Amino acid sequence: MNSARNDEIIQDLYANISSDIVEIIEDPSVCDFLTLLDIVCNICAMVELLQIGDGKLKGEDKKNIVIRLGRILIEKHSPEEAKDTILATFDETCDIAIDKIIFFAKNNKVLKKKIKCSKFCLV
Repeated sequence: MNSARNDEIIQDLYANISSDIVEIIEDPSVCDFLTLLDIVCNICAMVELLQIGDGKLKGEDKKNIVIRLGRILIEKHSPEEAKDTILATFDETCDIAIDKIIFFAKNNKVLKKKIKCSKFCLV
């Protein structure tokens, strides 16, 4: 795992996060479950499409990026009164949620949608 490379990827992805995701995180009327589901699904989709050089990221790197970027989004955009609860729930459930999303994607057809990232190529 290349930590410096992952840090750069996280910064690049953060810069390209959809305003829709941020709006959901900032909206206190959206339940925590849907907020977390939206964060994890969207970041997983973005990370799955990344290609570094001639190859894709390894599974462990992808998972690390999803977890770290998810925490950053929650820390920066959650309403202050809900932040600790959302972070605790995210920390408890993120690993399992990622595994379930991977299981679903491997066992179902998934449409690929290209996203724009300034420094990394997409499949």
